[in-house]
Amino acid sequence: MKTAVRNMILALAFGLMLSASSAMAGEGANGDRRHHGPARERHRGGPRTERSRHRGRWSHLTAEQREKLRERLREVDRLSPQQRRRFRRNLKAWADLKPEQRRRFREHARRFRELPPEQRRRIRERIERWRRLSPEQRQKLRERFRARRAPEPDTPAEDQPPPAGAD
Repeated sequence: MKTAVRNMILALAFGLMLSASSAMAGEGANGDRRHHGPARERHRGGPRTERSRHRGRWSHLTAEQREKLRERLREVDRLSPQQRRRFRRNLKAWADLKPEQRRRFREHARRFRELPPEQRRRIRERIERWRRLSPEQRQKLRERFRARRAPEPDTPAEDQPPPAGAD
């Protein structure tokens, strides 16, 4: 049971990561690579106060770190509008996470990278199946999962299974 719970947690946690990684692939709906010009040229709403807020941080980066960031920006610039929206949504979701949630996500990502390729493939397939489900189907599965985890009403506390993540 612990393995099933761990796999489900990994599958759900990596759904967000895979959404971001598929967006970072930079392919349009028909598989073509698109370029929509630098993000700074498309910016609306006046001067970029965000840039000025981070200017001090930039000066503390090494040349290698700066080049990595420039390459990431070029990757974002190659995204289709739909992919860019998904990327922004994922970026906001990441920013909204508490530090402990981010730490756990990074730990799950590290553990995922260490899995054998076949196991990673199976997890990705499960994530894809989950993503294709309708909201109603997802809700039914969540309820079924909760029902399986819920202890019997007359079960003493010491006989209850440990909480998720306690392994």
